[in-house]
Amino acid sequence: MSRCFPTIVVTSLAALGLGLSACSNTIPATPSPADSVAPGLTQSTGDATGANSDLASKLLVGQVAGATLTQVQVHEDATSPFPDLENPYYDSDADHKIEPAGCEATGIEQLLVGSEGKTENEGVRVALGTGTSSPRKHKDYTNKCTEITNHLTETPTRDSIQTQQIPAIDGVIDVVATKTQHGFVGTEGDAGFSTYLITGNVGNINVTVQTYPSQADASTGKEASLDTAVKIFNAQVKKLKGSSGSAEDSTAPSQTPPASSQESSTPSQNTSNQDLSSKLINGSVAGFSLAPMESLSPLAAISNSFYEATEHELNPEGCDQTGLDNLTAGTEGSHGPIHARVALGTDTSSPQKHKQYAQKCSTITGSVNGEAIFESVTLEEAPVVKGANNIVATSMSGSTPNTDEVGPKSYLITGNVGNVNVVVHLFPIEDGQDASFTDAVALFKAQVEKLNS
Repeated sequence: MSRCFPTIVVTSLAALGLGLSACSNTIPATPSPADSVAPGLTQSTGDATGANSDLASKLLVGQVAGATLTQVQVHEDATSPFPDLENPYYDSDADHKIEPAGCEATGIEQLLVGSEGKTENEGVRVALGTGTSSPRKHKDYTNKCTEITNHLTETPTRDSIQTQQIPAIDGVIDVVATKTQHGFVGTEGDAGFSTYLITGNVGNINVTVQTYPSQADASTGKEASLDTAVKIFNAQVKKLKGSSGSAEDSTAPSQTPPASSQESSTPSQNTSNQDLSSKLINGSVAGFSLAPMESLSPLAAISNSFYEATEHELNPEGCDQTGLDNLTAGTEGSHGPIHARVALGTDTSSPQKHKQYAQKCSTITGSVNGEAIFESVTLEEAPVVKGANNIVATSMSGSTPNTDEVGPKSYLITGNVGNVNVVVHLFPIEDGQDASFTDAVALFKAQVEKLNS
């Protein structure tokens, strides 16, 4: 039996973005919260891990900004309360072709708990997770996937994605907001409908909020509200930061842990991150004066070499991603003209992925912010450090295209100590002087020794 609309439309409301029916200009009825997860994903979160339970206690529920939020139920085998926020096609049972290629992945990753509800005119979803690289990746996704054409149905659909400006919110960093306009290809004047998404980090917790129109509003071309998304996002940040908020922010005190519990379970960083922070080398080490990072931006810059660029086009494609993910704590400092960053994280696959990055991206060309680049990445002989394994070392240098001018060299060493990933990155802050591989090794050894002490 043929279907009038793809399975993804039925499965989840975020897939509304692709769910303009091939049979009509309307979308299916809005599911209830229990229907917002894939069929069968209806087991209580009571059996979740301790980390998930801790996040669940910090999740925004109850009456907030005109919406009544209820925690969604997630099956024990599922990895996300809203898998469609990560990949709108995750449950598609039909072949699909997306242009540009790779735009199935939104960059939102590692969502663990979520809640959802409705205001009078729109739906709201809130999710917490551990993917603090999600804002950066979602920004990259938006830059690459400004216009997405979906050939899943007989009538191709088109999603137009744009970044949005939102007011500054205390206690959160790396905030990215996007608007997606959903419509049909070649039907100018068909309003379609819009959805909004905001994502950012509070300590080592990623917050993602989405608003979407109700069925009636979507069918008439009305947009969801960015204002509602901002209010919900702000309320979730306040809860994570331990603020009780006003009655307007939340009227569900029964859902909020007692003050004594909040003190231990809702700091800006959770227990595991505090533990990693306490294990970081600090102070004077190998001639460097190291101090805790003031934000997560330096960690994001380790994961993405072009993190601060407003636009870039690279060859080979994807060489902005170094493979170093889920870094959650770090120190940094300088020694003369050389700057050092030391980071700890939970992704023990990072060394392997960084090695693959170096092999694929040995030569990187293209443009960054309109300027041509030529950069080289080289695998160095990995040092032998007692107590660490899977060690990978790389160097990087840039040169001026079509000249013999080669810039100073930077070094990076990554490896694992048990279930902790260690990264040391040294780079020049003044032109003309290479970083020292010997210094990088010394810092790496010092960090390994502290972890093993």
